[in-house]
Amino acid sequence: MGGRLSSDSLGLILGILAVAGFSVTLPATRVAIIYLDPMIVGLGRALIAAFFAGMLLWLTRQPWPTRSQFKGLLLVALGVVVGFPLFSAFALQELSAAHGAVIVGIVPMMTAVVGAIMLHQRPSVGFWLVSAFGSGLVLWFSFGTGADGLQRADGYLLLACLAGAVGYAKGGQLASDIGGWQVICWALVIVAPFLLLPVGWSVVEHGLEAPLSGWLAFAYVSLVSQFFAFFPTQ
Repeated sequence: MGGRLSSDSLGLILGILAVAGFSVTLPATRVAIIYLDPMIVGLGRALIAAFFAGMLLWLTRQPWPTRSQFKGLLLVALGVVVGFPLFSAFALQELSAAHGAVIVGIVPMMTAVVGAIMLHQRPSVGFWLVSAFGSGLVLWFSFGTGADGLQRADGYLLLACLAGAVGYAKGGQLASDIGGWQVICWALVIVAPFLLLPVGWSVVEHGLEAPLSGWLAFAYVSLVSQFFAFFPTQ
């Protein structure tokens, strides 16, 4: 044994760390948007994460992505840097974090489906039936038996799930070419300049006044949800 962890054990530990990191995302977002505009919470967090991502890429002297990789990274950015954070922030203005967490539970299933489509795979009929059943069960529980029922904001959350699924699936493809953590870092750096205008406008319009709890929640989604929590998944 030699005291060394097997690859399976290490993978399990890293998976638990990733789940733990992402699991606080919706509660932290819910706290942050009480005081800060959803545009700031949804997109501003990427600007914070992009600074650290850029530093890491520079310090490790990572090569620039190729043109085809750049296009893929842009899709990753639109999914997990822009789409999921922004749509979920808007949704949580009206939804509880618990209600949102139930719906977000379909993201792994949606990622598997999107990944199969992107890779031009032909999954079995059983795969599609189980996917449809699992997703339908989650949505039925949320909309039919959940405490809040079906709400307009659920549409935002479903868009967030779709965006996240697309970003994760494409990121998984790119990881074999440029490395796992490099994918999220490049995605953050690439999209950051385009976020300056909407985030700046939101700051001017709504200000940055928030108590310590609001800033701690924003720091969490910026540093953990948008950056560090991606590393154990690689």
